[in-house]
Amino acid sequence: MIAPPYLHPQGDGILEDTKKILCSSAKGKSYWDNNKVSIMILKGPMPQAFVYQDDLIYLRVPALQEKGRVEQAIDLAGAFIELKMNKENPPPSENLNDNDVLVAQHMKNVEIMMKAFEVAAELEESGYNAIKELRLMGVGKIYQAWKTGADLEKCANIYWEIFDNNKEEIEE
Repeated sequence: MIAPPYLHPQGDGILEDTKKILCSSAKGKSYWDNNKVSIMILKGPMPQAFVYQDDLIYLRVPALQEKGRVEQAIDLAGAFIELKMNKENPPPSENLNDNDVLVAQHMKNVEIMMKAFEVAAELEESGYNAIKELRLMGVGKIYQAWKTGADLEKCANIYWEIFDNNKEEIEE
């Protein structure tokens, strides 16, 4: 089997564009300035940022994309937030299929999202279409709840309503 080249050919430019967008938010600039980690731009079918190690973030960008976009800036903010959370409370390494561990991970994901919404709101104020991007990312309802003051539990319930087809279990 031939391993495909994963690094994005426009990775350097995409990272510069993404940094510029992210730093248009005061909170985003703070995340950038306070994180001295490696960021690798990978090509893939859909955008995503994920923390691989405590000093490495992968930012996946569609292969045909040539410039950084608001979505990548929001994703990168989320990865910076996750790095900080992992340092304060390292993720478990055992019993990963345990329901309590999975619920805790989902709660963590929602908390990351809520903190990244601060960046998105600041980007929107700076003239970027960040709220539109959140809707396209499928988290517009969670953003609206957050914007009106919903707490973590309320936002998590909305998250499960959006991403879980079995609503009866949620209501119990």
